[in-house]
Amino acid sequence: MKTIIKACLLALTLVIVFFSPAKIGVVLYYSLFPLLFVLVYLFYLISYGVSEKDVQKVRNEPYTLSFFCGMVPPLGEGDLIRGRLVIDHKQLVLYKRSDTAWSKDVPCKPVWNLDVSELSSIGVGPVLSVRKGLVFYVGENSFRFVYAKAKKQKSKIVEALGWSENPQVPQGVEVFSEAANAPSFPKAVETKEPEKEKD
Repeated sequence: MKTIIKACLLALTLVIVFFSPAKIGVVLYYSLFPLLFVLVYLFYLISYGVSEKDVQKVRNEPYTLSFFCGMVPPLGEGDLIRGRLVIDHKQLVLYKRSDTAWSKDVPCKPVWNLDVSELSSIGVGPVLSVRKGLVFYVGENSFRFVYAKAKKQKSKIVEALGWSENPQVPQGVEVFSEAANAPSFPKAVETKEPEKEKD
């Protein structure tokens, strides 16, 4: 399927680039653009899409919340690891679309997991340039996920983790932008320099 979509995308791109509207007709020419966008969406869905039904085929344990997101690589290099993050009271697991051909039996696989017991706190804000998402703090380290609805879903995520409230971020941990403004983050105490005595 991916190969067919790639071939169609290439063919459409060549037609749009090398043929003018006068040659193939204005209506036909501009109708190719919506078709191109649809094919791009289908290619993205087949390459990265992981639904809840896909997760249920490879996972027996129940979970409380899941959503599609993109994990920022630990070293900040390379492409996002896109998939569905599944959360319960014990663990967070990221499921990614299987690298092999589309499979109905094993459509996805776990590529990252974290025990909730290791999690210190969570924050929301820019995680990759201006793209917003979630930050999971683990001691002095953190894991970042691009997720546009992070701010709206934060309370549900805290509840899904089995927490009554979001713990404070440990002191000395790097906090990303807006995450520092979260109610759970302790504000730094301002100190004033002692006034010099007048002569």
